[in-house]
Amino acid sequence: MYDDFVEKLYTYTKFAKLGLKNIQSLLEILGNPQNNFKSIHVAGTNGKGSVAAMISQILMEEGYKTGLYISPHLVDFRERIQINRRLIPKKDLLRIGENIVNIVESGNPASFFEITTAIMFKYFAEKKIDYGVIEVGMGGRLDATNVILPEVSVITHISLDHTKILGNTIEKIAFEKAGIIKNRPTVISDYNLYSFFSEICKKRGSKLYSVGKDLKYTKKGDFFDINGVLNLKDLEISLKGDHQLLNASTAILASYILGVSESSIRKGIKKAKWEGRFEIVNKNPLIVFDGGHNPDGIKTTVKTMKNFNYNNIYIVFGVLKDKDYKKMIRYLENLNGEFIFTKTNSDRALDPEELLEYAEGTVIEDPKEAFEIAKKKAKKGDAILVIGSLYLIGDIKAILCK
Repeated sequence: MYDDFVEKLYTYTKFAKLGLKNIQSLLEILGNPQNNFKSIHVAGTNGKGSVAAMISQILMEEGYKTGLYISPHLVDFRERIQINRRLIPKKDLLRIGENIVNIVESGNPASFFEITTAIMFKYFAEKKIDYGVIEVGMGGRLDATNVILPEVSVITHISLDHTKILGNTIEKIAFEKAGIIKNRPTVISDYNLYSFFSEICKKRGSKLYSVGKDLKYTKKGDFFDINGVLNLKDLEISLKGDHQLLNASTAILASYILGVSESSIRKGIKKAKWEGRFEIVNKNPLIVFDGGHNPDGIKTTVKTMKNFNYNNIYIVFGVLKDKDYKKMIRYLENLNGEFIFTKTNSDRALDPEELLEYAEGTVIEDPKEAFEIAKKKAKKGDAILVIGSLYLIGDIKAILCK
């Protein structure tokens, strides 16, 4: 029954329509559950998942019952809806979900993401959570999650992605992300966009905080210090890559605004985990799963990979057709590796044959086979990087789980 229900959910994808009217109507019928708990809203192009994971871990360390809403999932649909990092039970998802689908089918149209979002709000309200850390699906202004009045709005690093929907300049995309700003504090990762966000915050009565202005970080080997509105030394972070210091500082700034203790911040940053984001799944040969799916994300991963020592590297790459894969490949070529092009299990997946136009490589359509070939090629001292899409990471993780 559960599997049948999740399969049915995906049939609603094609009815997706940007705007808040459908989700507002649906939530009204459900009694507006989104108003029954405090929330933190997280938007951005890169880093929003990592920031959401860190904030939720910090709040858990403080003793709060904390909900986390993310997308997409990697292996199990229920990853999207968690409380204290435990996935929503199948029986609760089925019970709440079937009720919402009945409402939708009785004349209240909604998309896959709107239904999933409604399930999350209803579940969090039922379980009487203290805080919900809510990650935006796409954009912000017209995203189905933008029906909350958060304690803090968080906007992580912004770069070009989903340009056909959100706009083809940083300013246009930033405007869409800024849609989550309300008359509550706002935290941004991009100090270079401070003036842009400052104008919007003034109009909406929001106090603006920025990494780079209100909080600065300094790397010290395997640790880092922060100074500004909060001063902490020798912080340890579990997530790999220098870019995670920016994400951690963003999460810390949001947590500071919420009045969380220094002890919980320290523990939360150290303990937070986030699968599929520069996740090291094997050390020799080095195997890294990274969900980088836009040029900025790929660039960051390439920089992080160069901190590791290896002989040869095999790059298993699968991407969605609406991404800037030409530029992504250009950055990946800096690793001087061997490409194995594959196809993600998504109706938006790019035919890997098309990638041969931009780089030499082998095409293996089946992601399991592509990964197995990379493993056969890689000797001790080599590396494998699986990258290009969170859907690809999910496909391979699902195979490994089985």
